[in-house]
Amino acid sequence: MKEWAYAGMFFDLTGAFAAHVAHGSAAAHLFETGALAACAVASWALRPASRKLDVPVFRYSYR
Repeated sequence: MKEWAYAGMFFDLTGAFAAHVAHGSAAAHLFETGALAACAVASWALRPASRKLDVPVFRYSYR
């Protein structure tokens, strides 16, 4: 569930960033949404081992 929360936050913020770019918003709006997206990625990447999944997300079967 936590992995999906990080994914949702990332998609929401990158979508907001893309919308600001498409609309031609001020640079401050681009910085705000970009910085928040970067914080979400940093939070996901730097989370403690106790909060990470123990099982691999992808399992490949070559049969």
